[in-house]
Amino acid sequence: MPITSEILRRFPNATFIETGTFKCEGVRAALDAWFPRIYTIEIAPELHLAAQKRFLRETHVIALCGSSADLLPPLVDSLDAPATFWLDAHGYAGDGSLGTPSPLLAELDAIARSDIRTHTILIDDFNVFGRGFRSNVTEAQVRQRLYAINPHYLLVRMDNPHLPWDILGALSWK
Repeated sequence: MPITSEILRRFPNATFIETGTFKCEGVRAALDAWFPRIYTIEIAPELHLAAQKRFLRETHVIALCGSSADLLPPLVDSLDAPATFWLDAHGYAGDGSLGTPSPLLAELDAIARSDIRTHTILIDDFNVFGRGFRSNVTEAQVRQRLYAINPHYLLVRMDNPHLPWDILGALSWK
């Protein structure tokens, strides 16, 4: 489900990083929330190409094509300040179907590589942990990974526009 600019305005870091571009709703929300730098990672070549075309004139939007598990580590390594992450990548079989396991744990491991411990991390599809395309991910695993990044994270559940309590936010207060 898409994130909204109203939610993103609550977390005004200089950089927005999204995994799972799909129909570009996350990028659109980040633009509306005035993020100075926006990155989106999409594994499906056709969706990546659509995003590149759609945001061609937005020079501060960078669309990357490939697996978030592969592309996120060097992007995280390049950060010099806290970023807002929107983790919404799904597994991909190459034919447009959801074939591979969710990359969420690998994404969190990539964020954990950072020396910065105060990133804002927003995770979509919290309601399907342990089922469907998130069948390889449990809430306990996610919480453990988040607290490894920052043991002081405040974990909160938020509504997305279509489902109550479907976003898990890791917010830094320290």
